[in-house]
Amino acid sequence: MFHPFELIPAGWRARVLVPLAVLTLAVSGWLVARNFALMNPTAPAGLWSLVAARDGYGAREIIDAWDLLSPGAPKPRSAGEAIQQLPRGLVDRALGLAQMRFPLIFLYAFTLSLACAWLAVPARMPVAGFSLSIAVWIAALLHAVENMAVLRMLLSRNPGDAEAVMASTCFAARTALLVLVFAWIVRAWRRVRSSSNPTFPTRGE
Repeated sequence: MFHPFELIPAGWRARVLVPLAVLTLAVSGWLVARNFALMNPTAPAGLWSLVAARDGYGAREIIDAWDLLSPGAPKPRSAGEAIQQLPRGLVDRALGLAQMRFPLIFLYAFTLSLACAWLAVPARMPVAGFSLSIAVWIAALLHAVENMAVLRMLLSRNPGDAEAVMASTCFAARTALLVLVFAWIVRAWRRVRSSSNPTFPTRGE
């Protein structure tokens, strides 16, 4: 069974996968750190509370809370400073965080898809591995749609039920897919490690 990642020489797959995994974890950690500022009693999980809001009313409550909790602009000392002053509130921070999720989507999709394809043959589960390698990109597509819905809610500041339902549904679906992928990767890795003579895939196998 051919997979596009087989075009990567066998000896280079680990060299590609490890740096990608480290970069993905680093970007994820940075986004989590940025999310702390958005946490409050109305949105205990920050941006993820908005993602999981099931209706427009809940989403509006979260956005309104960020508006109310945003620090006021400092008093300008001159007319020029007043004109140039563009205070960034929590909604603006949420917008920036949502925009930065797009690079993360590509990073984790490429990393997990490569991991599934790489482990498929030595774990003796080629069909499952290659299928989940494709499923990762379906999860990434759902994540992108979810993120677009979140951006629309933040830009309008008056989200309706459609955007909230779209974001929360995509969030639930892609989370379920990614949990399945992670569980399979752990199982496949243990299976390969327990094998006395594992053989990693090369092009043409």
